[in-house]
Amino acid sequence: AQCIFAKVDADKSGEVDEAEFKGADHETIFEECSKPSFAQAVAECDKGAKDGKISEAEAVACLAKQGLSPEIAKCIFAKVDTSGDGQVVEEEFNKFNMADAGSCFAGPPPPPPQAKGLMTRLGGGMPSWETVVGGCDTGAKDGKLSEAEAVACLTMGGMPKEVAQCIFAK
Repeated sequence: AQCIFAKVDADKSGEVDEAEFKGADHETIFEECSKPSFAQAVAECDKGAKDGKISEAEAVACLAKQGLSPEIAKCIFAKVDTSGDGQVVEEEFNKFNMADAGSCFAGPPPPPPQAKGLMTRLGGGMPSWETVVGGCDTGAKDGKLSEAEAVACLTMGGMPKEVAQCIFAK
């Protein structure tokens, strides 16, 4: 949530007001704050040679834990592995944007698993500013969201605290 909050808090005041909320590119912010670092991806996926790279087999196994089919995982891997050498290295991983994998899905890419609870709570989409403030502005009731309020609201929706803090920070 810190990542999301920091990205939405355009004036860096420590609070999010209505104009900042409405002016934020929520989809991009969510994607940026949900993507793990390369080090995290290697720690989670590099199970074979432990060489600091991710092979197609490792990626398919890792993405299966996220609920993706082997076909979609292989398609995504092919888009990340821009060198075509069968290994994803840090530079390729960092350049990859999930939007680039759109053709791997029948429709738009699904939200990350940690978004499921939040999206269900929000009725399947981005709520209005009034809905967010009404449900999340629990402190001063001043029409703005502090980092603590934003993190609490996102985690209540089922998002892991680390992801919620990341969203607030960026």
